[in-house]
Amino acid sequence: MNRSVLSKLLNKNNNTKKFFSSYSSSSFATTKATTTTTTPLSGSSVKKGLDNTAAVARQLQLLVRHFSQTTINREDAPSLPSGFVVSDTLTAKDGKQYALLDISSQKKLKPSVVRRRLEQMRTYIGRENNIRHSPWKMNLICRLIAGMPVSDAQQQLLFCEKGRAPTVANLLRKTVNLADIRDGLQPSQLEVAECFATQGKHLKRMKIMSRGRTGIMHHKHCHVRLVLREIDFSLKIWQARTAAQKKKWVQRRARAEEDGARGLAEREELEALERAAREQGLDDENDKK
Repeated sequence: MNRSVLSKLLNKNNNTKKFFSSYSSSSFATTKATTTTTTPLSGSSVKKGLDNTAAVARQLQLLVRHFSQTTINREDAPSLPSGFVVSDTLTAKDGKQYALLDISSQKKLKPSVVRRRLEQMRTYIGRENNIRHSPWKMNLICRLIAGMPVSDAQQQLLFCEKGRAPTVANLLRKTVNLADIRDGLQPSQLEVAECFATQGKHLKRMKIMSRGRTGIMHHKHCHVRLVLREIDFSLKIWQARTAAQKKKWVQRRARAEEDGARGLAEREELEALERAAREQGLDDENDKK
């Protein structure tokens, strides 16, 4: 069976959303424990499954991905006994296997479960005080990036036309550097959990008015608080409503793992160089003595 035949089967009902994409096996390479095990179908079972594909597609939202292993990761189903439900397994002519995964039957997580998982994530706080700007106007910029991954927030601030957007971007950069220094986390592994502005100390100045009158004007100041949190990719994948969103977070997780491994290697190399420099300094002092 090839891709065109499977696409025709899924296209029989116009009301069914089609999600046909080929995922690389590296995106699902993080395996520890498994929850659901599938057995490839062959012969009459495959033919029977193909006959029922149209009926299954009318009832379920199906995610089609390259199925290179026979297990579904438990990481994609946090705090639940099972993850995706495999409704069928199809084999193409080239030998590749495709799994039809049901995403409509997945249960919604309780708020207490989500809260406990997020409390376990590492957080990093950045502050900028006494900014000479209106807190109301500053909150417009803060609300723009609140809840975004750091990479997306940096892009939004880069093209934001607000006058104080560079100030928030500089605070975001310093907080990201703090996370890198403490735990070696990269921007692709972080999200903006909180970002808001509060009122600072207002400066009173004399306001000159007509007819010899005077009043008081206030030069407003504000404080900005930014909280970065480590992204729980398993939770993001589970909470995604559509297959396209799940695919996006799976790709983000793979990119974050690559960036994390690269950052860890650079950090280990830097520590090795510092250790060698200290040892060389001790040797030089011993030689002088």
